[in-house]
Amino acid sequence: MTVNEKKNFVKNLKDGFTAIKLQVYDKRIRQDRHSKDYIELKMGDRTGTTTVRLFFDQSTIQTVFDNCNKGDILRMEGQYSQMYKSLSVNDPSKVTKCKEDYRPEDFRATCEKEPEMLMTEIKSTISGLKNNHLKNLLEAIFEDEQFTQQFMAAPSARSMHHNYAGGNLEHTVGVLNLCKNISGFYGVDEDLLYCGAILHDIGKTMTYVFDNSLPTITTEETLISHVIIGDRLIHDIITEKFPDFPKNLKMQLSHLMLSHHGKNEWGSPVSPETPEAIALHYSDLLDSQVKKALQRKM
Repeated sequence: MTVNEKKNFVKNLKDGFTAIKLQVYDKRIRQDRHSKDYIELKMGDRTGTTTVRLFFDQSTIQTVFDNCNKGDILRMEGQYSQMYKSLSVNDPSKVTKCKEDYRPEDFRATCEKEPEMLMTEIKSTISGLKNNHLKNLLEAIFEDEQFTQQFMAAPSARSMHHNYAGGNLEHTVGVLNLCKNISGFYGVDEDLLYCGAILHDIGKTMTYVFDNSLPTITTEETLISHVIIGDRLIHDIITEKFPDFPKNLKMQLSHLMLSHHGKNEWGSPVSPETPEAIALHYSDLLDSQVKKALQRKM
């Protein structure tokens, strides 16, 4: 079967009738103001996301819903509204499932920056650290080639921000650079802050995977969370390889790991209390929220 080049992308959608191929990210059945069911799909391609609403005969809603799975590529024809950022489809014949007549790269968001360049920035920061305990810890972590490859490939989230291969690496460097800018204004422990920035999301290498090219979370993320897993990983490495690692420094680093989400309701077991932990939390929040807004704007 001939693979068709994608002619239309989310970022180019205009008011009016359109035909487009999109990937299903999420689905639900909702009701309109007349209590009639319709299908709402969150869909997208490598340029952004949009909402698709299927207004079909009530007798077909459940069947269409059951046959529409996350990761499917669908070709649809309908009316697009820029105001509501949504595509409305009223005819079931205007929705067809694509099998091989599409290019996967058209639907797979990618890191805009070269992963190798981002890793170079991280390794350059590590080599410049003055605290040998933190420096040795980081070097030991990134000397593990398998881990480094996982770190470079992991997404940072399912949908909110940096939700693509290399996204967590890009986010990590974004947080690191913000911390570098912040540290110049305050008397913080720069080595500790930079180490926390580099390591704060390493748990995502174990808790985020790709399923049919879509980021998804593992059972570990659901039941334990990357925050705890990352802290445990560092604890185990220090215990195994660095028995002389200062107890207070280990506690300070653990506090950064466990508090970087800021609040219990946001996934932090503890709230940030030290200057370095506060700086890390707000750098993490700023990078994620700005990227979220940029991706929504795309």
